[in-house]
Amino acid sequence: MCINCVKSLKESRRTIIKGMNEIVLSLNNEGAYYNSWIYDVPDEATDEDLNEIADDIESFNHTVGHFLRIMDKYAKDGIFVGDTLITKDTI
Repeated sequence: MCINCVKSLKESRRTIIKGMNEIVLSLNNEGAYYNSWIYDVPDEATDEDLNEIADDIESFNHTVGHFLRIMDKYAKDGIFVGDTLITKDTI
């Protein structure tokens, strides 16, 4: 595998993990974070924390699977974009 491909894949995983964290933090259900996500991603995670997860493929894959389960369970409650709550009923 080429060096640039590996670097690109690593950057892609870092972007994805940061995005997933932002989404979970924006969900309209604190249980998604406090009862679930916080066990994989540290509270007030720094870029360094998120990069460590993204750089470890097993940890990354586990966290992606966890994120998908969280979305199945909690996305129905909506997501905040700024101060605006968006649900399937508001769009």
